[in-house]
Amino acid sequence: MTATFGVTPGHAFSAFPPLVKFARATTLFSGISTALIAAVILGLEFSAWTRNGVWKSFSISSVLAQVQHDQDTIYFLASVHPAEPAELSVGQVIADWFFSMPAIGVLIVIAALHLLFYLCIPQLAKTISTN
Repeated sequence: MTATFGVTPGHAFSAFPPLVKFARATTLFSGISTALIAAVILGLEFSAWTRNGVWKSFSISSVLAQVQHDQDTIYFLASVHPAEPAELSVGQVIADWFFSMPAIGVLIVIAALHLLFYLCIPQLAKTISTN
């Protein structure tokens, strides 16, 4: 006699429902933590506004600069002299544009995508399980 481990005879064991629950829980946790980080940044922007009277949004580059430990180090390509202005490539222009975006806007978009994915997971699970 073989053990079925809670599986009724004639039915195949499916790990899909626990996987869907895990995906929903992970997405919800990630979305909430993203929203909390956005709230902290918004609070920092608000406190700076009340102190200075000017609203200055934190760009992604300024947030990353706060994480950086050694802010005095500047790296240059060996072939480029620091006094000569170098022409930026398209990739560098796009990266510069991205890093100058307000961090709060990017985090809100990411949190909204988490919410959208969280709401779509049950429909995706139904579609996949019927196929």
